[in-house]
This record gives sequence, C-alpha cells and structure tokens, in this order.
Amino acid sequence: MMPKRAVPTALISMNNLHLRKDSKQSGALKRLKENLNYYCIMMEGLFNTLGVDILGVNTIIPLFLSDFGAGTGLIGSLASVHSIAGAVMPLLSGGFIAAAVSKRRISLLFNGLSRGLILTIPVILLLGLPNNWVTGCFMGVMLVYFFCQPITGTTWNYLLGACVEPRHRGKLMGTLFAISGFITFGSSNIIKVIREAGNLSQSQRYALIFGLAGILLSMSVLFFIPLKEKKVEPPSKEGRSLKAYIGSLAVCFQNRDFRRMIATNACSHASTMINAFIYVYAQNVLEFGTKQVSNLLIIQTVGIVIGGFTTGRISSRFGTKRMLLMVESLGITIPLLELLSGRVMASFWPMAVAVFLMGFSRSGYMGYQTHLLEIVPGDKAVYYIVSKSMVMLPLSLISAGVGFYMERFPIAPVFVFQIVLCLGAVFCATRLKLIVYKKDAGETPAEQE
Repeated sequence: MMPKRAVPTALISMNNLHLRKDSKQSGALKRLKENLNYYCIMMEGLFNTLGVDILGVNTIIPLFLSDFGAGTGLIGSLASVHSIAGAVMPLLSGGFIAAAVSKRRISLLFNGLSRGLILTIPVILLLGLPNNWVTGCFMGVMLVYFFCQPITGTTWNYLLGACVEPRHRGKLMGTLFAISGFITFGSSNIIKVIREAGNLSQSQRYALIFGLAGILLSMSVLFFIPLKEKKVEPPSKEGRSLKAYIGSLAVCFQNRDFRRMIATNACSHASTMINAFIYVYAQNVLEFGTKQVSNLLIIQTVGIVIGGFTTGRISSRFGTKRMLLMVESLGITIPLLELLSGRVMASFWPMAVAVFLMGFSRSGYMGYQTHLLEIVPGDKAVYYIVSKSMVMLPLSLISAGVGFYMERFPIAPVFVFQIVLCLGAVFCATRLKLIVYKKDAGETPAEQE
C-alpha cells in the first residue's frame, strides 16, 4: 500500500521544480530586458556622441564661424547660448518631464526634430549664399538644436538611472566614449582629408562635415524605439502644480552630498568652457597651419579612446569619486601646457599633449551624471537634474566674457583664471561621497565614505 504522504510529496516536488523553472525563465527575461536596455542606451549615446564629435561644438563650429567671418565675440556668444539653453530648458521643461508617463516618447519627439534639422546645414552651404546669410541660417539651426537637446538630455539621464543597473552605469559611459573614439578616429581622418582637399571649396568641405554629423545624429534617434521603459504612475493634479514643482526643486538642496557634487561640477564646468577656444588659440594666436590643427583633432580623438576605456573602468572598480578626482587633477595641466606652447615659440607638442588630455578627460566629466544618480532617490532624479542645471546657469556667460576679453587683452590671464578653477574642482572633488560597487555585490554599495 502506498504511503498516504507519497502523493503530496511528489506534487510538492513537482511544484518546486516548476517554481524553479519559472524563476529561471523570469530571471532570463529580466536579464534579456536589462541587456536590451543597456545596449539601446549605449547605441543611442554612441551615435549621438559620434555626431556631436563631428559637429564639433568646441572644434569645427568655432573654426567654421571664423572662416566665414565671425569674430571671437560671436563664437563665445554661441558657446554661452549653448550653456544657457542647457541650464534654462531643463528648468522650464522639468515639471512636464517629471509628470510624463513615458520619458522615451519625449526623447524620440525632440531628438527627431532637432537632430534631423542638422541635415539642412549642408543644403544651406551649397546654395552659395553670402557669408552673413550662411552664418545667420547656421545660428538659427543651432539655436533649435541647443534648446531641444537639454530636454532630451534630462530624459536620457533619467532613463540611464531607471533602465541600467547602478554598477554598470560607469562602464557604460566609459565604453560609450571609448567606442565612439575609435570610430571618430576614422572620422577625424576623413575630416582631415576633407579640410585639406584642394579640389573642394570651403563651403563644400563644411557641407560634407555637417552632412556626416547630421546623418549620425538622425540615426541615433532610432535606437530608443525598442527601449523597455519602466511604467510610472502620473502625479496627482496637486503634484503637477507650479508650487509643488518649485518645492520639489528646493528640497534637492537639502541633500549634503548633492550640494558637494554641485560645487565640484560648477568649478569643473567653468574651467572646461574656456577649452572652447583651444583650437581658435592654436590657429589664430599660435598661427598653426590647417594640417597642424587637423593633427590636433586626431590627437584629441586618441585621448577620447584611451580615456573612455580608462575612466569608465576606474569608475566601476574604484568609484566615481576617485575617477572624478583623477580627471580634475589632469585638467590643471591643460592651461599650463597652453601657456608653455605660447612661450616656447608656438611649440606644437605642448598643445598636442593638452588636446590629448582634453579628450582623455572628456568621458570622465560624464561621471557627474552617474554620481548624481548614485546619491539621489530614483523617483526624484528629474528634480535633481533640473536643480543642477539651475546652478550652472550663471556660469554660462563665461565663454562670451572670455571671447570678448580675448579680442582686446592678452590671453595669459585667462589661463591663470582657468588654473584657479581647476584647483577648486580638485579640492571639492575630495569631499564627494565615495560609493563602490564590488563585482558580485549586485546594486548594494560595498563601500561608502
């Protein structure tokens, strides 16, 4: 006779087997979703970074405007408008973004408009319009681009925090810059060939460069279509009021770790804005030829490749704080090398090292985004991103001020001012919170300070 408990025990074993099987399937689906999100965000960021590198806000655009008759004042003003838009637009759109059920749709809409519009620049250049018309149309396109990108930048940062595990964010950002650097290295050689092509007019050369940038930027939008976004409940009517929005922003500054990060980022941002003039300085003050300037662009790209692999892995292994401390320390040497290049008979090699370090540090500065996501509540991330942008707003006038200063006075005091800012960034970086995720520790910080 079969024991009375034999059948129930067998059933329990079968149920446990099914539960384990369902758990494995659920875990596999979760990992698949995480991998899909990881690569969607990385590929969107990759193509966007490639497009932005070729567009060259701090490299090609200043050279383009200078070649078409614009002064350093206008060049500095455009850089300031870029930064002002980056500070104002998140503030104006933050409430709308925070209340939106789908941040992905916002990204698709505004990126599709602004990045696709870049493709009109080659057409404008090939129409043979007077230089003032070309620069005017170009400025109009760039204004739309500059005012749309901060909105999508806010949604991108939110999606990075919501869709990617914390211990993988630093690696993603570093890998993103490293891979883009490899491809941009090839693109830089193409740009060099285009800039030195004697059979092409000046307008044709820039049309090819901006056309390539527009294609890559437009392609980047497609990678967010399959992104799996977490569902969020829309806030109540009271939660969407202006009073509630301002109150949520004010609460952010009660976070001590956030305040320390803001102080560090402010010094860093102010110092790196002055780097917008490094190629104009090389071309107009040091009188480097077209070939030398093109070589500097390639050297910067090498720095981006090496820096991307290095800073991302340092961030994931040793913590974002230590990585930021390293890149801010390297930032001090850039203005020192520029001063040295001017003193040593317009020497090329100090400038080569300076642009290499500028490229190397570029991916590291993205660490401020990942550090912010580490120290703030996930459901309040949009408010913290907007609050950070508000603080950066007054610093947006630095490029315009430096540009007008360079037209009238010696440039050496600008580099001294930049060195002071870099020292301030290093000091503030020592006070950041240290969070390290060990390899098998999941999302729980294994070390804090």
